[in-house]
Order: sequence, then C-alpha cells, then structure tokens
Amino acid sequence: MARTRTAALRRIPTAVLLTAALLLAILAAACGAGDGAAPHVDAVRPAAMPDREGGLLIITGRGFQQGARVLVGSTEAGSVTWVNQHTLTAVVARGSAAGHHQVRVVNPDGTEAAWDGALSIFQVPTPVPTPRPTATPTPTPTERPGRDDRDENGRGRGNRGRDD
Repeated sequence: MARTRTAALRRIPTAVLLTAALLLAILAAACGAGDGAAPHVDAVRPAAMPDREGGLLIITGRGFQQGARVLVGSTEAGSVTWVNQHTLTAVVARGSAAGHHQVRVVNPDGTEAAWDGALSIFQVPTPVPTPRPTATPTPTPTERPGRDDRDENGRGRGNRGRDD
C-alpha cells in the first residue's frame, strides 16, 4: 500500500506540487496563521470608561497570539485573556489617567498592533457629600399687646376701652 502512494505521488508533475505548496503558503499568510503574522486591531469596546471605575476591555481583530500583552497608553493592562486569535480581553486599572489613549497589542513573538485614541478615559468629579439638615429651632411665642390681653367679658384691656 505504501508503494502505491509513493508511485502515485511520482506521477504528479513537480509543477503541480509546487503550485499547491505555494497556494497553501499564501492561504496561511492571508489567514494570519504562522509565526510573524502581524496582528491587527479592528475594534476596542467600550470606547470610553470612567477613571474611578476602570473595567473590562474587549479587543477584536486578527493575529492575536496566546500570551499577548495589552497596553493602554504606556500602562500595561491587567488580566489579559486570549479568547482566540480574533479576541482578547483585558482589565483597565481603576484610577487610570483621563484622556484619549492608544491601545496596543504586543504578541509574544514581538509583532504588535496599535490603535491611537481607541479608548477615552474620562474624569468623574468627586461627589460632594450632601450636608445634613440642621434642626430648625422651635419659634418662641411672642405676645402682642392688646390682642390676647382680654378681660373675662372679652374686652381688651390694653386698648383703652375700645373693643376689637
């Protein structure tokens, strides 16, 4: 059986074998397979996040390798997870500097891809605590002469004999 396969291969012209090998190499390069294929970043989600929270970044593209690093500006993102050659996730640290940042993927083989301004980190103002309400003092009753000062017949004492 082995001799039959070898004999069959000998009958295929060398030009056909070379053409098939060349087509396979071109196809592998187009798919991003093989060492040294440069990665490419297509999208970064979310495009913006608050500085005080940080959060999960999802990077999609092609040519990502296991063990890739992600940098946001000059700061390395934490907990980078290789999902597949098209998707990476990374955690942006809480307290990152506000501004528009480049997101860069660096593969273990040294190839890299970057997208300038892919992530906007915006500053959230520090909340000002609401002041506690203060107790309202109870009003002090005041007497008005002539009004509440009446005799037993309902006549006012302080108005010189006139009735209200």
